[in-house]
Amino acid sequence: DPGESSKSNKTTSAESDRESKNTADADSTRLTLLKTAYRLDAETEQELYEHAQRLRDQMGLVAPLTFYQAQNVSEPSAFLAWIPGELHVMFGGPLRETLCAAELSAVICHEFAHYELSTLEDGAYLQSERMLQALAHDTDGHPPQLRTLRSFRLWTELYCDRRAAQILGEVEDVISTLIKVETGLKDVPPRA
Repeated sequence: DPGESSKSNKTTSAESDRESKNTADADSTRLTLLKTAYRLDAETEQELYEHAQRLRDQMGLVAPLTFYQAQNVSEPSAFLAWIPGELHVMFGGPLRETLCAAELSAVICHEFAHYELSTLEDGAYLQSERMLQALAHDTDGHPPQLRTLRSFRLWTELYCDRRAAQILGEVEDVISTLIKVETGLKDVPPRA
């Protein structure tokens, strides 16, 4: 049937266009990472990579891993740069110097949980966030859309903190990490 062939060609063309855009987006993200951060080499940072790979495997994630240290960032922070099928985690400021090993594990698990959440339900959570961002930042955006985006982002952070606590088997390291990063305190007493 000629109509079926035409539909198949359109589907193949749309899939090809989507794949080309995804590749261009991934290349752009990689380039931005290299312009704004120093890539931490797996050989010189062997302990970091081996530990993170164990955490990644424990979470059931299958993706190559790259760490970066941000340039010109003074506050301790971390974030995941989204590239489908790849884990790119950037540390900001003196984060690694501020946290103990268990707290750094909490940060790594938290960032891996962002990746995990973005892949769940065939990417439904990632698409939801993108849709909410578009609605909230539209010139006709209204306060309810901004509040909904804020609520979604808060829920996402809670999910990632909870997932980190679940993987590590305790919540104390997640809490002390949050306190140190948000307040700048160097030491957090137990049960603070």
